[in-house]
Amino acid sequence: MDIENLIEVVVNKVTFNISESPVVVLLEKGGSRTLSIWIGSAEAASIAIALKGEKTSRPVAHDLFCQLAEALDARIIMVVVNNLSDNVFYARIILAQGENKILSLDSRPSDAIAIALRSGARIYVTREVMDKSGLNKIDPQ
Repeated sequence: MDIENLIEVVVNKVTFNISESPVVVLLEKGGSRTLSIWIGSAEAASIAIALKGEKTSRPVAHDLFCQLAEALDARIIMVVVNNLSDNVFYARIILAQGENKILSLDSRPSDAIAIALRSGARIYVTREVMDKSGLNKIDPQ
């Protein structure tokens, strides 16, 4: 994955669209474009919990993933929203295991984002995806 083709983003907010479906809004770091991705309710709740810095009494699946990675001597380096096909976004979770093994796992963007927020990993969108689906931010929040 060519790092120069990646745009770093931050999670701007989790909101709901007109039909009450949850949407995660990513904001281009140092830029003005946003990328909105429709997600499931459970993933929206997980992202919102991580954004608020809250802890659950029992680990949710995203916490478990981070614990498993750590137990396997792997660290989450970054997540990348890397493709858009037939109105479906795709992502990769990039991990380093041990000294010199890099792993790239297919993921739904919502899961990748929830994991990145818990692990402190950076979130990226490929330039192609942002150019195709990003919008200039008009919301002053």
